[in-house]
Amino acid sequence: PGSANRRDTISALLGLGAATGSFGVRPQSMSTTQNRALGVLTLTSAQDAQDAKRGWFDGFRAALKSLGWVEGHNMVIESAFADYKAEQLPALAEKLVRNRVDVIWTFPDLPAIAAARATRTIPIVFVNVAWPVEQGLIESFARPGRNATGVATYTGLEVSTKRLEFLK
Repeated sequence: PGSANRRDTISALLGLGAATGSFGVRPQSMSTTQNRALGVLTLTSAQDAQDAKRGWFDGFRAALKSLGWVEGHNMVIESAFADYKAEQLPALAEKLVRNRVDVIWTFPDLPAIAAARATRTIPIVFVNVAWPVEQGLIESFARPGRNATGVATYTGLEVSTKRLEFLK
């Protein structure tokens, strides 16, 4: 995959590993042989995710494996590809919620919004989202206050103001 795809995958994995306690830590009552379920919600197509030139899904799986999460061994990945049809996102997000995935990894903006509307309890890790505060995904960068976290492409006035304070 290209360097932009690698950056997206790495950013998502950092968010996934660091921000989702329910995925990274097992409750004591859970059997160590029970699989965890990762929902992937994206606007792209399954073909684009697997494509040799633009594909990111194999790299995503490999990065998860390097973190100890192996598909078919201790986790399952439930993919929900909208095939570039934004109107399908709400139903796909609701299906992931009904299937009780442990965390939803999503990109870009529209899938993240659909996931946030579908659940307030399942952790959502988003990548490549502009204006997450303004879009209602988080309350603020200092205190997200919701079940969503991730990597933003544009952070808005709140963070820009803080950057100016740092420069001073």
